[in-house]
Order: sequence, then C-alpha cells, then structure tokens
Amino acid sequence: MIPLAFLVTDALHWDVSRIAITWSYRWPCEVFHEFTKGICGLESAQLRNEDAVKRHIALSCLAQSLLQDAPVAGGNI
Repeated sequence: MIPLAFLVTDALHWDVSRIAITWSYRWPCEVFHEFTKGICGLESAQLRNEDAVKRHIALSCLAQSLLQDAPVAGGNI
C-alpha cells in the first residue's frame, strides 16, 4: 500500500517535484536541530554573530566525535 501524504505550501509557483524534494529535507534538518540544541548546547550559548555560531557548532561536533571514540573506563572495547 502506498502511503498517502498531503503537503501544504504557499509556494504556488513551485512544481510538485520541487515541493516533494524540499519536504524531504525536513527530517535531516530536524535531526540537526535537535543535535545542536541537545548535544552542542547551542540553545544555552549566547553567541553574538554568525562566526561565533559556526565556530561553536564546529567545535561541539569535534568534541562529540572525540567523545564517541574515547574508551570508557571499565567498559569492554
């Protein structure tokens, strides 16, 4: 059975395929948004400009990557 979806937009000048492609970006954006809020702490950081935001995200992602690869004390590797 084919799932039925209704996509609502005010971009009436777009064709159907463009609307569907744009909508498909929604889930990755949601995952990224949750990552930046929860793991990176972007919501609690008071960043004043675009460069500060970029730097904070880059360093937070780097730290998260390092932590995921770090051995856990007392854990099995």
